Amino acid sequence: MPPSSSDAHPASCPPPPAPPWHWLLPLLLAALAFLALCGPLPARAEEAQECPTEAALGPAHNVQGQALLRDPSRRLTLGDVTSAARAAEFEALPGQLSGGYTRDILWLRFCLPPGSDTLPRWLRISPAMLDDLALYLPQAGGGYELRRAGDRYPFTAREWQYRLFAIAIPPGTDVRRPFYLRLDTTSALNMRLDLWHGAEFQDLVVRDTMFYGLLGGTILLLIVFSLISWRWLKDRLYLFYAGNVLAEASSC
Repeated sequence: MPPSSSDAHPASCPPPPAPPWHWLLPLLLAALAFLALCGPLPARAEEAQECPTEAALGPAHNVQGQALLRDPSRRLTLGDVTSAARAAEFEALPGQLSGGYTRDILWLRFCLPPGSDTLPRWLRISPAMLDDLALYLPQAGGGYELRRAGDRYPFTAREWQYRLFAIAIPPGTDVRRPFYLRLDTTSALNMRLDLWHGAEFQDLVVRDTMFYGLLGGTILLLIVFSLISWRWLKDRLYLFYAGNVLAEASSC
């Protein structure tokens, strides 16, 4: 007997329904492929570190919380040292910067406390034989403003006609972000930073000028007296003494 149509074409079972999360696997594979193509996310252009709200000054208005980065290549820019990748390379300084001679470019990072909303303050940098100083002031709208100083520049180009270097800190400076100071010098390192308000700094300059004026007059009087004694008494010891005083005065 010929098979029935039902036997010739048996009814197949319907496929089981797909689970509701069957679309997750292709999505995960696509996300992994996208991450592999993109690679790691780039670092931020500026460091994430912010200054403490209560940055303090030490004795004699000294700037505290300084950190140092050495650049033997002499090629790092402000964008390099402010990057998040370089932030951890700064080493904290327990006090002021001091050391021997170096040809490295030195980058100092420090914070300043809030000041007046209307009057500028003055950052004094010593000693007077530092060659090239570049101070980067953080601006409220972002970015940095460059101020330059150093004994490579004319004395008349200084912001304050003073024997040391003084750079104005305007009221609008964003003290919530760190300051950066680039130092390039051939002199021995013994740098001090201190911060002064306008009236205090003016009094300091007047007292300092009077003291060094009196000291210079005393040295000149000693030299003249020694030369007169040498000519009068014919004793070369006075001539040597005058030369020694002049050499000591020139090294100050």
